[in-house]
Amino acid sequence: MPIGYKEVQVTDKLLDKYEMEKELAQGWAKYAKFKSWLHYANLKRWQGQGHHVQYLTISSASGDQIVCTCGLFIEENEVGDLEALSPDVQLRISDLNLDQIQRVKGHRSLDDFKNSTVALIVDFVWEPKVGDYLWSAICQECGEIVVERANSEAKSFVAGHNISCGGDHE
Repeated sequence: MPIGYKEVQVTDKLLDKYEMEKELAQGWAKYAKFKSWLHYANLKRWQGQGHHVQYLTISSASGDQIVCTCGLFIEENEVGDLEALSPDVQLRISDLNLDQIQRVKGHRSLDDFKNSTVALIVDFVWEPKVGDYLWSAICQECGEIVVERANSEAKSFVAGHNISCGGDHE
C-alpha cells in the first residue's frame, strides 16, 4: 500500500504512562524511557501547533515509509505515483523547503485526525525580536502561502482554506 494512515494522536494518558515509566526506571533504562517520552511529547506539541511534517521514517525490507504528524504515511519509493500538487501550486511554493510528505495530498486535520485538510502549517522559525515561533503555511489547492506568522494566524489561514478550497469541514 503506497499511502495510508497510522493512529498517531498523542493523549495526555499516553504521556503520563511514559512519564511514570521514566520515573520508575533505573540507570541507563531511565535515559531510554526519557527518549520514548520525548518522542511522544514532541509529537503532541507539533500536533497542537498544527504542524504537518515528516516526523518518522519506518524502514522495512520493502522500503521506507515516511509518516506525517497527522498519521498520513507514504511509501518513499512510490511518491511519484501519489496525488501530487498541481504544477501551478508547485511553482508557487517552490521557494519553500518542503519535505516529501508535505508535497503529497491526503493529510488529515490535526484538530480531529479524521477530516481531510488541504492547507498545512509546514514550517516555523524562532524570532527573537518577538520572543516566539513564527509559522508558515500553504494551501495545497490554490497555492497561497503565508510566511512567518503567529501560530494563531497560520491556523486561521488553514481553517479558511479548508472552507474555501475543499478540505472536509463541518
